[in-house]
Amino acid sequence: MTISNPLADNSPDHEDQSLVLRARSGDRQALEDLIHRHQAWIYNIALRMLHHPQDAEDATEEIPIKVLTRLASFEGRSSFRTWLYRIVVNHVLNMKRGRVEHASLDFTCRCAKKTRGFIQAGHVDPQNLLFVRERVCEVREAAPKVHEAINILDGKCAEIFREHPFYKAPDLGPMLRRLVERPDLKLSS
Repeated sequence: MTISNPLADNSPDHEDQSLVLRARSGDRQALEDLIHRHQAWIYNIALRMLHHPQDAEDATEEIPIKVLTRLASFEGRSSFRTWLYRIVVNHVLNMKRGRVEHASLDFTCRCAKKTRGFIQAGHVDPQNLLFVRERVCEVREAAPKVHEAINILDGKCAEIFREHPFYKAPDLGPMLRRLVERPDLKLSS
């Protein structure tokens, strides 16, 4: 379901500051309100960075836990949303990095086979394992054209994402309520 742009929501920071102060003093409802207030914003940032709704939902469920555990470190020198943005982006980047590391465990290097193929095609000199002069000239000629094509493609992809609708975040209310109602939860700083 699409919604208006949550990224353009310029809610007054004093309301966030008030909720943070109340949450730090033990007001569990204030914590729930604070997370609920930024839920769609978190989800849409995660969706734009991860490109998969289920991954964005997972991140949107995990990030409030990080906010909860780090709320005491919020000093108010920036807006709450600026502080939250760093948590969201770092969490998503760590998710993506974890995927790459997991994928790289299955990677098998085929350099020897590739080099043999380049030698057979006449692109690499087997005596010093460098690309032959003719191949280097071909690459130098093609590189600017390919670079321009990639820049055009990047621009078109950016247009698609700028025109992409914004989505309603999953309802985290029940999960968040269970979390803040835990007797071992300490909200004060």
